[in-house]
This record gives sequence, C-alpha cells and structure tokens, in this order.
Amino acid sequence: MKYALAVVLVVVGLGAGTYVGVSELLLESAEPPSVDEAVEALNADTFSPRFDGEIAGLTIVPKEGQEYAYDTHCSTPQWDEYGGVEAGFTTGTAIDIPPISGFEIVDHQVAWCDGRVAFNSVRLTSPGDDASVTIVRVLADPVLHKNVPADRVTAATVDGQQAAHIKPLRFDDGLFELSSEEVYIVEDFGITAISFQGRGDILDIARQVVGADQ
Repeated sequence: MKYALAVVLVVVGLGAGTYVGVSELLLESAEPPSVDEAVEALNADTFSPRFDGEIAGLTIVPKEGQEYAYDTHCSTPQWDEYGGVEAGFTTGTAIDIPPISGFEIVDHQVAWCDGRVAFNSVRLTSPGDDASVTIVRVLADPVLHKNVPADRVTAATVDGQQAAHIKPLRFDDGLFELSSEEVYIVEDFGITAISFQGRGDILDIARQVVGADQ
C-alpha cells in the first residue's frame, strides 16, 4: 500500500502541475521561455545536493529507490482503499480536512488499516482553474522519504506551528514554475502535507487546515 499511496500522489501532482504550469505561461507572457531553458533548469535542480536531515521536526531522507513517502502507523501491510468525493469516512477524525476558502473538491482518496482511517487526501481547484492544491493527512512517523534539493527547503511558521516549506522550482528570473510549492507540518497524529500550484498563498491554505483543528 505504501507503493500505491506514492503513485497516487505523483500522478495527481504531475497532472495538476502540467495543467497549471501551462496556464501560467499563457497568462504571464505571450512569449514563454523555450523548452531548452526549462530543461536546463530541471537538470540543474535534479543534480543539485539533496536535503538530508531534520527541519521543523520533520526528518527528510532522500528516497534512494524506495517506493513510499511515509512510514505509516500500520501493523499490517494490507490496506483498504476508497476513491471518490464522499468525505464522510474522515469526518470527526484526527486527519479530517476542512473546507478551503475559494477552492472546490475534485477528488478525495482515503485508506485505512487496523480498523481506522490512516490516510486522507483531497485535491481541490479554484473556480477559475488557476490554482490547484492537494492536502494529505496521514498517520505516520515524522519522516518524509523524498528527493528535495537542499536549497529549496526552508523553515516556516503556520498558525504558531513549525513547518517545512519546499519552495517551487523557478526559472527565467522567477517568472515561471516547474514544480509545486509544498508545506509539511508534523502534528500529534502524524503529518499534514500540502502541495500547491497557481495563484495564491500556500501558507494561508495551511493556516486554514491546521487552524480548523483548534
């Protein structure tokens, strides 16, 4: 199931990234930068030093071929999964995800093990389709298996809580993005992860998520 969860996240991220990225190019400039410039920026990012350590209570470890993102709190390897838009499975649980102002749910995925919901993922878009956000809450150790360039990882504060902020990959003097912006918050139950692309403030979205728990 760890493999399946990772695949869901990657596919969603790539789909949203492609759509929003192209939209941004069309909105921002009649003469978008060349493919060669984008490839050069991607290559530089790919071969830059990886972050390997702890920040804001979260340990980030390069994947090194591993197929999963989280060390989940599950005693059994077999998970049950549900895909759809019905949020009732997680209502009232620690990993419930509140409504986000200005966004509509377009996909909802949950998974559970040991008799409880352990993974909750919601993808939302803005009415004008100029922004997309994926919010994940998972019962897991404070460890993230992810290849992240060290120079894009910073610490942030969300509603008084520490957070690991992964800045998007930008190029052409910062006008264009080639990856999503991400925030990870270590919580009592595990991890809240937010991935964002488009027009908006990811920290404001994060505040809505963690603020609703208080």
